[in-house]
This record gives sequence, structure tokens and C-alpha cells, in this order.
Amino acid sequence: MGYTNYWRSRQNWTDQEWAEIQHEYEYLKEMCGDLFVDECNEELYPNTIIFNGIGELSHETFVLEKELFENGVSKRSYYLPEVTHTCESQHIAEGGEDSTFDFCKTAAKPYDIVVWHLLSFCKNLNSDTIEISRDRPTAAELKEYEARKEAERLVGVAQ
Repeated sequence: MGYTNYWRSRQNWTDQEWAEIQHEYEYLKEMCGDLFVDECNEELYPNTIIFNGIGELSHETFVLEKELFENGVSKRSYYLPEVTHTCESQHIAEGGEDSTFDFCKTAAKPYDIVVWHLLSFCKNLNSDTIEISRDRPTAAELKEYEARKEAERLVGVAQ
């Protein structure tokens, strides 16, 4: 089942905003640290928050950066080789406005709540910097999916 969080960044985070985002991330590590693995590496990727789920409950790595633009133009032109399953990113210029578009597929695994919480926190902090959305399935769709997976499991056991 697909389940993806999306965000579009239009400008860099200020030093004060980034400090608040990092503080919230530290809070999430304290409160939800059993749901995800912190993959931040300040030496390789300064001012970047990186995490994923744990073991079988991991999917794509979430990456949030403080500085995406230089002189109003996206400076994203690199790949994070040490990060497994990094989220996809793309640079978009629309009507003279530069932005980046990111997404992170979590497949509704437990760490998704951490991804969505951090994105929501960022949106509340400065809605001019980031737009967020997700394609979360309805409760009925989740129930149908779980029933189908259970049926597949039972059929597999019977064979």
C-alpha cells in the first residue's frame, strides 16, 4: 500500500527557525525514539535531519535540510550516499519562483507519525517556507488492506 508524505520548500529556514526545528526533533527522539533511527551526521551533512524506521519497520529515509537555496536558487545537486533509501527530491522553478519538492514513502509504518509530526511542526513554524501534504488512506481503505494481507498470509500458510 502506498503511503507518502510530500513537502515543497520555498526558502531556507532562519537560524532561529532551525534551532526550534532541531529542538522539536530532539523532543521526538526522546518521546518516540523507539520508532525510528536517527541517521544525522553533522560532519557529512551539516544542518540536516535524517532518520528512518527501525529494521523491518523502515522504508524510505526522511531528510530535512536547513539550507536549500543560495541567492534564491535551489542549490540541491547532491546525493546522500550514506543514507539508505533516501527520499526523492526535485528542483522546480514555477513562474520565476524556485522551490524544491520532496517526498518520503513510509508505507504507513510506525515512524510515519514522526515524519508527519515534524513536517506539521515546520508548517506551523513558517507556512511561507514549506507546504505539506500526504496521501494517507482512509480507515476503510486501511481495514481492507489489512484484511487482504491477512488473507494472503493465510493462503500462504495453507499451501
